[in-house]
Amino acid sequence: MPSKARIAAALAVFLLTLGLFPSFSDGRLAVFDPFDYGERIVEVERLSEDDGFVATHPNHLLFNLAVYELSAGLDLLGFEHPGHLATRLLGALGAALCLLAVSAFAGPRQQTFGLLCALPLVASRGFLFDAAAGESVLPATACGLYAMALALRENLPIVRLTLLLFLTVATRQDGLWFLPAIAILAGPRLGLRNTVACLGIAGALTAALYLGIWAIRSQEESLLDYLLGLGQRTDWSLSSVLGIPPAHLMAEAFQTTLIGRFEDYGQNSLWFGGLTLVLLLGSAGLLSAHRALRLPLAIASVLVLRVGFFLVFEPQNWEWQLPNLALLCALIAWAARSFEGFHAPRQRLVALLLTGLAIGSLSQHLEWTLRARQNRLQQAMRLAVDEAGDNAVLYVIGFKAERLLQHDGHDVRRIDNEGNPALPTPETLLAQARTFAQVAPASPIPVALLVDTFVRDGQPHTIRELESLLAREEFEGLPPILEPLEFDGRLVGWLKR
Repeated sequence: MPSKARIAAALAVFLLTLGLFPSFSDGRLAVFDPFDYGERIVEVERLSEDDGFVATHPNHLLFNLAVYELSAGLDLLGFEHPGHLATRLLGALGAALCLLAVSAFAGPRQQTFGLLCALPLVASRGFLFDAAAGESVLPATACGLYAMALALRENLPIVRLTLLLFLTVATRQDGLWFLPAIAILAGPRLGLRNTVACLGIAGALTAALYLGIWAIRSQEESLLDYLLGLGQRTDWSLSSVLGIPPAHLMAEAFQTTLIGRFEDYGQNSLWFGGLTLVLLLGSAGLLSAHRALRLPLAIASVLVLRVGFFLVFEPQNWEWQLPNLALLCALIAWAARSFEGFHAPRQRLVALLLTGLAIGSLSQHLEWTLRARQNRLQQAMRLAVDEAGDNAVLYVIGFKAERLLQHDGHDVRRIDNEGNPALPTPETLLAQARTFAQVAPASPIPVALLVDTFVRDGQPHTIRELESLLAREEFEGLPPILEPLEFDGRLVGWLKR
């Protein structure tokens, strides 16, 4: 049973992350998937004649289903935008459960110190952004961590372990990488037969869920394509596009999880990420007096599988580093099990180091994180549409701006394929504006070209680059038929009346 301190800390994290980013804030759009499937599952499909199950994504199937059902209840209670609120509630719940799961590794005698072990995770930019935006990474991570903590018990409850394994894999497909760790931890206690039965039943439940949703979807898509559709794409990694080794991109992603990205890809100093990794591993080594190596081996198995997979799949994505950071914090908490109370000098030293890491992380990203509470992109798009008029044809550069305009009921046409995922370069934007100036005069009605110059990926480097777009002299040379549209001193597009 969690102590009162752990429950209070989890409640505080839940409330903090739930209130950090409102549904249409810039920060929530920076982590776009939750906004997208909160929109599609509920705001568009469930409230129309279509079946919302069509929008469930196999990569985070159970999470999407939870959003679907929770939003139905919120809608009945009269909440506005129930899909968006449902994702935020589940994201905040996942954050609170991650805190409890990490601290559980410390055991009942070290629960307060277990909370300290989670500080570098909770203070990280990635944790706050994913939880506040309503992403599925933290709920799935919490399930995997709880399964590992449960597998450490002497009297191992096999039914609860099986259920947790099912939740881990069904919430997100990459929960698969926790399974070998569970086998390492639970195998000696359960025996081979019971371990295989536990994994097999969890796998059967997961397969039944996927098969059932695939059948309900009634789309002309094979089951294999439905299950593996996301992984069949070959354009997730930016390594070949940018000419940067995947290992370097992943190292940058780890640091981005901690504090954000302040330079372009390949140009970031990695000192903070490297220092954090050394101090986390060093803290576990300082505390550990265990002879048993099963948990370190189990955690190592998850890390090796995750790093190997995402080096190929999407090394630049900082979200994939959140479970890795949580696992390292859990390792430190486990290492403290051998201590009685909170008195050992080494334990006080580790507490100081972890607190210092948390403060260092917050000092780097807190200002930028709080700025993301604003909803400038939504305001800018609405102002531009009001200026253009109801009959204007809207062309949009930026996937997130397009979704916002669609939410408001506008017929928009996106003319770019995102290119660099961070932002349109000034050169690219200028070229698109000149092309637009050539075709706009042929339109008998107003035509607007709108640009997301507020969010894109939400990283500090991106925001600074976007802020500088209006200052470029090249934009002054555009044909006079294009009237610049501005909001809050920022270029947001051009209008041909």
